[in-house]
Amino acid sequence: TIDYPKFTIDGRHFVDTFLLAQFYDVGMRSLAGFERSDVARHFDLCESEQISSLTGKELERAYLGDSEMFRRRALCGVRETRSLSDLLSPSYFIQAQIFPYNYQDVIVRGNATRINALFLREYFRQRHSIPELPMPQAYEGGYTDIFFTGVARNVWHCDVASLYPSIMLQFDCFPTSDQLQIFRHLLTDLRTFRLAAKAEQRAAKNPKEQHHLNALQNTFKILLNSFYGYLGFAQGHFADFDAAARVTQIGRDLLRKMIEWLNAYGAQVIEVDTDGIYFVPPVDGTPRRVGNGRRMEDRHADEDRHTPGFAR
Repeated sequence: TIDYPKFTIDGRHFVDTFLLAQFYDVGMRSLAGFERSDVARHFDLCESEQISSLTGKELERAYLGDSEMFRRRALCGVRETRSLSDLLSPSYFIQAQIFPYNYQDVIVRGNATRINALFLREYFRQRHSIPELPMPQAYEGGYTDIFFTGVARNVWHCDVASLYPSIMLQFDCFPTSDQLQIFRHLLTDLRTFRLAAKAEQRAAKNPKEQHHLNALQNTFKILLNSFYGYLGFAQGHFADFDAAARVTQIGRDLLRKMIEWLNAYGAQVIEVDTDGIYFVPPVDGTPRRVGNGRRMEDRHADEDRHTPGFAR
């Protein structure tokens, strides 16, 4: 939870770029810090590193001295804030057109709350009754395990793209109380939107456009993955704990099949975490050999990256 001051003026929307940076890093985990200068440096928005990083006593002295450097620092801050907003806020502006929240509020609403609001709006529009809140119940979560401790070399990572959303669509794991089947349609449309954003990102040549599209697809990735969380959301009118349990069961079974396959080819599995596996390939396991040897269902598993070392 982040404490922050909230301002409200009728007809205006206040969006804090500090919060935008926080939410961006939830999925990307690539920011060194959340100060404006840190984020501007990450996205290469700084016109001058010396001016942008002017803070503390140095900034105070520049202000008291009425120096040209202070004016340049102020102008630099305004420009960086505008550039950062142009980069990270458009995806939320789009969401304000999807969810029944205004531009300012949609940013700070939880994903499950947004999804629930979509359900309620459509059910009200169709003048359909709303089910009572379900009784919460415990269920088994995703599969996590550690098979190796110490330092491992030549570590690979494979994961299942959009594991839980794919399971829900493939195996019809939807809320039984959703008589209008809003859940299925929303999940399908958001996945289509994200895939289109990823395709545009790969085709984009301009770095700023790539950053924007990456932030856009990542926002919808988080939303997509939140549909599973909504199934187990106690305050969700259409939550379904049995469906949530079925999703995680299928996910656990799939990961165990992946582990069996890797072991059969001589790989050493290090760790498994919900939707991905860290492993060391066999001595003769080149990327092409491992890639050609895959027999996963619909080839959702991808070799994600090489890492020089992994310690557990």
